[in-house]
Amino acid sequence: MRLLIAPMAAIGETRGPFSRARALAVEAVRRGHDVAFCAAEDVNYTAVDGIRNYPAPLPSPLGTPLFVGKHLFAIAASVGLQRRKVVHSFEELLHIVGATAPKFFPEDVQAIRDAITEFQPDVVYAEFRIAAIAAARLEQAHVVTGISFPAQRSYASNPELSEGVVRFAADQGLPEISSALDIFDWAELKFVASSHELEPIEGPNVVHVGAFTTLDRPTEVHDGGKCVVAYMGNGTVTPKVLVSVMRDAFRGRAHDVFIATSGVEAFNEDNISVAKTFEFAEVMPEALAFVHHGGQNSVITGLVYGVPQIVVPGTVFERRYNAGSVARLGAGVTLETDEFQPERLRAIVQQFQADPGYRRRALRAGVTLLELGGAAKVVDVLEKRYGSHAPHALDGS
Repeated sequence: MRLLIAPMAAIGETRGPFSRARALAVEAVRRGHDVAFCAAEDVNYTAVDGIRNYPAPLPSPLGTPLFVGKHLFAIAASVGLQRRKVVHSFEELLHIVGATAPKFFPEDVQAIRDAITEFQPDVVYAEFRIAAIAAARLEQAHVVTGISFPAQRSYASNPELSEGVVRFAADQGLPEISSALDIFDWAELKFVASSHELEPIEGPNVVHVGAFTTLDRPTEVHDGGKCVVAYMGNGTVTPKVLVSVMRDAFRGRAHDVFIATSGVEAFNEDNISVAKTFEFAEVMPEALAFVHHGGQNSVITGLVYGVPQIVVPGTVFERRYNAGSVARLGAGVTLETDEFQPERLRAIVQQFQADPGYRRRALRAGVTLLELGGAAKVVDVLEKRYGSHAPHALDGS
């Protein structure tokens, strides 16, 4: 099977899409399949040995010229604009990162069409990248996609922000749409990197595959853990605020604190360690709390390791949904941005230590996520449907 993987890109840090794309690529290569990326080499991209990457453009915030967009993003991050900006839907998120900008979207579609023409895949896997679905449709190639519950149009939509994509689809003779999110429905299969319990998406072409990237299964619920882990990505808590609050909350305490952020220079001070990244497989099994921004990958990671979560989703639609899922499971606590204070964090961690039910409920959900199969399950499904005996292209109907 020849598999072309096209993950969503952004100027800012958003590890989820490419980490899932990478996990899928590694698993498919391990099984002997021919794999290529068509991915913008953004801050989230890392090369994978033996896998070609076809060039792709990098979107710029709000569709501005790239050199302007990079400055806009840096300024927004430095003044904490993301703490105040309400993001209502995945459609609005695509608009903000520039993925649906009238000039950029056709360029992105063309880059993927070029990759399809040269690589001749049996199937294209779009990791939240609607341009890849459109490109595959135009090339009459099979296409599947990653999806999440809050990314669906039925959950939230701002169609007024999709005018350029709607016009592009009409000009290209593609099926009529009224929202960029309608393009997800063109995919032949939709893979959900979660469980039905967390993201109850229905449909005959929907496959819940659980945790893509976390492989170590905890064997038991630990009795309180030895550390606190924090990661906010491009969240509503800025790196400086994250480090300051975590330091004030836990400095000099009995447990270690690991803060993963690229926005502050790395340092070690008493029991506080700050670095661009940590090996989660090493620190999470002994964590007593995981503090994060509510990204899908972070939620899944916390559950798989049976770690109670403190989620600070801010005003982003998807993260608020994910935070609510954690709270409903009884596997953690949600905080509003203004509640992210040292005293509140200490109190919650003490609550987690006193009540092992948080860890039990997290681990129970995490076991389900692992049993669904992850990237291996995706490859199983793709092999069955698009393996060597499957037709290469659609019949044009």
